[in-house]
Amino acid sequence: MKIDSKKKIILLVKRNLRFLIQLLFFILAPGLFSAAFGGVKTASSLIGRGEVLEITSAILTLLVLLAFTWIFGRVFCGMVCSFGAFGDLVFTIGELVRKKLKLKKVTIPKKTEKLLSYLKYVVLVAILAICFFQGQKFIHGKSPWDAFAQLISGSPRFKRYEIGYLILFLIMIGMVLIPRFFCRFLCPLGAIFALLPPPLLSLKKFSSAPSTHRACGRCQACSSACPAGLELNKEDNPMDVVTSGECFRCMKCALVCPQKKPALYLAGKRLPLIPMVATILVLFIALLIVFGLTRF
Repeated sequence: MKIDSKKKIILLVKRNLRFLIQLLFFILAPGLFSAAFGGVKTASSLIGRGEVLEITSAILTLLVLLAFTWIFGRVFCGMVCSFGAFGDLVFTIGELVRKKLKLKKVTIPKKTEKLLSYLKYVVLVAILAICFFQGQKFIHGKSPWDAFAQLISGSPRFKRYEIGYLILFLIMIGMVLIPRFFCRFLCPLGAIFALLPPPLLSLKKFSSAPSTHRACGRCQACSSACPAGLELNKEDNPMDVVTSGECFRCMKCALVCPQKKPALYLAGKRLPLIPMVATILVLFIALLIVFGLTRF
């Protein structure tokens, strides 16, 4: 095989690496999101009834994801979550249709986007309150995640789940128009992750010179690629260390940067991107197997 052909294959794999990772976890553990948030609802319901918390499978899933996110950042959101992968697929299809019809992209003013980002906390508090006072039965059939779980399992049950499917359909409309619409504005599990302390494995821009906008460049590739809508290279305030809890750790910024500046750091040491991501994901799969959280 010629060197040019090898380079093309490597480039193709890099461009589609995240998609391949998402596909792997979609097959391996598609119900992690529903299970983890089920842990949140179960805990709230038990506390509301004055019962002792038990480590159920759902609560165990939640604890594993919380610990993993605190150490590595929201890798679950960026590469593992089946609902996030579904949102990426729906948006990609929407992009293809828009290009075909020559339609403009939907853009949201930054101030409006900031306000919308608080909606997920409202959703979280509302669900916690309902489960605390009414129990989980009150929202049975109304959850879009239950509807989604039925679809990916190949056994949809529309009867008594009409509201859940209607909400899922409305969410999909948002997914078509805005990247990671649900994750950014509505996801209650993402709201919990966003409240965690900055992860031990940090994401920042490497520069031998003092970290400035000029040293980084003016291409805005990282900001344009960020599905969370973070302004990573804002001229008056470049984000040298990504401390925002809204970062999905999808690593798109690192993959598109022409200067290869965004990188992962642990204890001040820069780590090779792809080997580190691979190590994180292998560790994640090992945890899922150990705790019996895969579908197989």
